[in-house]
Amino acid sequence: LDLHELCLEIDFHESAVDLIEQSIIKDVYRSGISLAEKNQLRYFATKFADISDLAEDISDLLEKIIVIRKV
Repeated sequence: LDLHELCLEIDFHESAVDLIEQSIIKDVYRSGISLAEKNQLRYFATKFADISDLAEDISDLLEKIIVIRKV
């Protein structure tokens, strides 16, 4: 795989993580656990998704570098 293909793969997986995050949060708030526990689980789900967001940001930056180097 070249760098561009890897960046596309990162974007794909980041989108999947966003969908998983939304699903987890929805399931957590539908559950019978306490509000405090729901908020804690939402916090952790969001933090895990933030990691994939950072990976996507780095991927986007690398793609910009690739374009600049070709010019």
